[in-house]
Amino acid sequence: MEPSSRRRESSVRLEPTVKPPRLEVVNARIDVEENPVVDGLTLTAAFERTLVLGASSALFRVAGGLSQATHGEVKLMGMTAVAAVRSGVAAAAPLDGALPAKWTPRMYATWSSRLAGKGAGEARGLANAAMDAMKLGPAADVALGKLSSAARRATGVAGALATGAQLVLLEDPTAHLPEEQSRNLATAIVAALSRRAWVLFAPCLQLTSPLSMHADEAILVSGADVLARGAPVAVASRDRTYAVRLAGNVEDFRRLLGDSGSKTEGRGSRLVVSLADGTNLRDLLTMAATSSSTIVEVRPLARSFS
Repeated sequence: MEPSSRRRESSVRLEPTVKPPRLEVVNARIDVEENPVVDGLTLTAAFERTLVLGASSALFRVAGGLSQATHGEVKLMGMTAVAAVRSGVAAAAPLDGALPAKWTPRMYATWSSRLAGKGAGEARGLANAAMDAMKLGPAADVALGKLSSAARRATGVAGALATGAQLVLLEDPTAHLPEEQSRNLATAIVAALSRRAWVLFAPCLQLTSPLSMHADEAILVSGADVLARGAPVAVASRDRTYAVRLAGNVEDFRRLLGDSGSKTEGRGSRLVVSLADGTNLRDLLTMAATSSSTIVEVRPLARSFS
């Protein structure tokens, strides 16, 4: 790993219990329509259950082997993401992925299993087990076009389960669902993945979600920066800590923050600022103006958990 690729790893550290890393991203650039949305991201998810918060859909797609980075490395279980998915070691469940309206969830899961190289009999068995794991009940044999969003998202996860993959990557299936449906789906996912590793990508997630409560680690990203990492509760408790994107004289801004007793992490225009007692956001804006800097974006880290 290049020295420069380590510069954005910061905050609370835990000791991983598994090797190789479930997800490893090294100096990755990801383009969408020839425009970079991530440029230079480095992160490692070494735990069995990891949240990647602040993540874009583009990052999920590359991590899940659905597209490729323009530059850098993205690995799952020590293999390139594409190779891991093609070999059946990993599987991805995108949010609201395309599902044939006339197929049933059971048909979709069986097809997913066959694509992963399973024989007809094994695929049927894995699909049936996935229907049970995701609590689809009678909906397992209803056309997808007639099902609720929650049931279709459960189907997407079931398709990943039916591949038999050791590692499942999820683009938050609970996003924007009514509270009860979200909790029920999250509960089913946690139980279904109890014997597999998983990485969930989301802009933000409720701290009370079963997915947050069962995660070993949360990694908070913003573009190419890792802003914080640690146990979800530890990240969420940083209620006076902000992700700041700055334009102008960064060094003078950092100096003024230091003089106030506040702490900063990170380099370049993206910083994580932990305000000292007695210092507030108004003071932060004043220090930016005094240092001839402009705060382009400021976001409380705690808001990564809604």
